[in-house]
Amino acid sequence: MNVRPLWQHLEIMYKTIIFVLLVMADRTEAVAQNYIHYHQKSLVVQEYMAQGDTAKALALLAKLEKRYGLMPTETFARATCLVAEGDTAAARRSYMKFIEQHGVFGWLDIGAPPFRTAADSLWYQGVFNEGLAYHKVHPDIVDGLTGTIPTVVTWTNRAHQNLLDSLNNLGTGDSADSLTQALYDAFRLSHDATLDSMIAGELPVFSIQANGTSTEFQDYILHVSPAHMVACQKYLKRWLKQGLIYPEDYAASIDGPAYRLSLPMTYKFMRYSDDHGVKSGYEKRRWKIGMGTDRLNRLRFHRFHSGE
Repeated sequence: MNVRPLWQHLEIMYKTIIFVLLVMADRTEAVAQNYIHYHQKSLVVQEYMAQGDTAKALALLAKLEKRYGLMPTETFARATCLVAEGDTAAARRSYMKFIEQHGVFGWLDIGAPPFRTAADSLWYQGVFNEGLAYHKVHPDIVDGLTGTIPTVVTWTNRAHQNLLDSLNNLGTGDSADSLTQALYDAFRLSHDATLDSMIAGELPVFSIQANGTSTEFQDYILHVSPAHMVACQKYLKRWLKQGLIYPEDYAASIDGPAYRLSLPMTYKFMRYSDDHGVKSGYEKRRWKIGMGTDRLNRLRFHRFHSGE
């Protein structure tokens, strides 16, 4: 009887364990959901749409929906493509889904598809009216000072604006300026504390799923103390990968502190600025987080301002 030595049994067991771990690693990589990839693909969707290739855009959107589920931005893009393909029934459902996801209601106006006939216009007016009826019962999540449903950062943002308005009444001069700065620095601690509470799980993270395409979170993180925001940037990167925030939100957490500290920006989040004060190669870095060129970013979020 040929009995293997113990070391051979151990070697076989070791190789088997390694093989199983490799298979598990491959499987984990295959099913992992890094939403940065979602945002990168969403920019490809916008490029297809800009080229008029709605069939390719819909095919890619179908893949994204199967793996991730669509965010409001892509639900609206799908509706636009379906109109172009002539499937108005499916387009209507997608428009309503967009509204239910807390998409920006105004996009139904500024992002309306081109109309070829009077019937097209009448059909879309029906969609708009249906969306408006839903919107009246389920109003927007707060976006700055114009919204109605409060979010986790609403109080902080409103108190911040009220403080700025109050400080304007203090006048100027060395003593007034010193008091203004002291009051503002003290108030910033509330922004820092709110972020700490979200990180610790004591407050819900301001997420796309809960708040749609609202920009209130960007307003908030731009007012967190620069040093504290830098210390917490890794958490926002994690939230970006988890699909809780948009690439712009993460870029704001990097470029906001840099801008206030007079350091070069990394992603050129401040779109109205020129290239002065921006690190070279920012275009590639924007792609890496799924933000893309300013043109594609504007198309995705239906912004029509000129310049960066």
